Amino acid sequence: MKRVHLLLFFLLVIFCVSFAFSSAEPTNALPGPPGARPGFTFTAASSPAQTPSTPIPSPSPVATATIPVPTPWPGAIIEDPVSQLRILLTPVGIAVAEPKLIDVNRVRSYHTVVIEWRSYRDAPELVDYNSTNFERINELTLIDNIARQGTMQAYGIAAMTNDQILVAGVNAQSELVWWTRIRDPRVVRAESADSEGHMQGKIYHRSRVEIHIDVPDNPDIKNLKLYVPQPVGGQVTLVQLYALPLNLNQAQ
Repeated sequence: MKRVHLLLFFLLVIFCVSFAFSSAEPTNALPGPPGARPGFTFTAASSPAQTPSTPIPSPSPVATATIPVPTPWPGAIIEDPVSQLRILLTPVGIAVAEPKLIDVNRVRSYHTVVIEWRSYRDAPELVDYNSTNFERINELTLIDNIARQGTMQAYGIAAMTNDQILVAGVNAQSELVWWTRIRDPRVVRAESADSEGHMQGKIYHRSRVEIHIDVPDNPDIKNLKLYVPQPVGGQVTLVQLYALPLNLNQAQ
């Protein structure tokens, strides 16, 4: 009888243990890998907490310099250079006719005319273009005339900007024989920082410069005239800067 009771007790213990294991609910249970021991469950590991990323600040805008640049003369871009020259030069008394113009592509000798230009009285080398501290003058003097051999540059369109000078070679009848455009040698563009560190563009003028002009070796050119533009009411008026009686036979 004791053996029967002992057997029943062991069967009851086994039944209770089995019931306890079967009723357990593992969290995120996953099947074990091949060969895993029966009765073991595997729990999926939770992902590590994500740390919010710190946004990368956008780079500060780089200060850029706004430098005044040459601008075209109003109405300066016309495909026909003769028509453009006629518009510019007729009001100042120069007649423009295509048959009178020299074919620069055929030029094989020329003269380099050197003119000294003082544009400010008793001023330092560089003067702020907007300054009113110095008297503006136009004193131009011929200082050299050099004969040379070679070809010359020809301009196909009389398109000019406000920092250029128009040079007109005319005959004894004030008819245009030859023309060119040159950069205003006084103009110096620079940039500097203001009190807040922003870059600003400025224009300066050299108070004394030399102008070098290559002129075709042609006896019909009796006068050399230099003009600067003066926009007025949307129109361009040429202001004569210098008039030079030219005798190319006196070249050095």
